[in-house]
Amino acid sequence: MDPEWADSALALIKFKAWAVTGLELIVTPEKLPIWRNYLANSYPMFPDSIANSSWELNNAMAKWPQMAWVERELYQNMWAISLPQDLAFIEPVFPAGVQDLRAALQSRAQQNAAASAKQNRDPGAELQRQGDIAESLRVHNNRMTTLTTDLMRAMSGRR
Repeated sequence: MDPEWADSALALIKFKAWAVTGLELIVTPEKLPIWRNYLANSYPMFPDSIANSSWELNNAMAKWPQMAWVERELYQNMWAISLPQDLAFIEPVFPAGVQDLRAALQSRAQQNAAASAKQNRDPGAELQRQGDIAESLRVHNNRMTTLTTDLMRAMSGRR
């Protein structure tokens, strides 16, 4: 097994964990040989996310700075689903770090659930809010169309 590939697998898990929880898994130089041996001995049990780790890490790190917040949130939500499997896989090597990441992941899930519950509290109020937004946009659109038409007529000399 290539040590570079093993390190990229760990770096990918660290990157996903940081992107989802905001916490960084600390890896000391002493832990790297233990990680590489563990990975070599665990070859048949790899999570799917580790198989293409080198490519996925390079892709994620290159795109992340340019991503819009919506796209980042999409990746964060996707990784939040797969991260528990990755954490369970690396836990024998990094038990304390995984414990902290798991707690942060659980906190994130609770915050998302609370935000979702607030948004879905009253469907009638949400429908009214969306209707108000649509009406406001309609009024604004009509006003801007009229103003643009008037401006074009004034510039052309016709009134």
